[in-house]
Amino acid sequence: MSVSTRGDYACRALLTLALGTDSGPTSVRDIAERTDLPQPYLEQIMLALKGADL
Repeated sequence: MSVSTRGDYACRALLTLALGTDSGPTSVRDIAERTDLPQPYLEQIMLALKGADL
């Protein structure tokens, strides 16, 4: 089974949010730094996830 880059990055971002120890909101910049993903592309992915109510 093959997962697209976009799907892979989305899973990594959601996993980072789920496992985060911070009690407050987490910025896209923090997620990008923790996962070593490109922030501009991650911003697009996070907007799509937000639009899907994830």
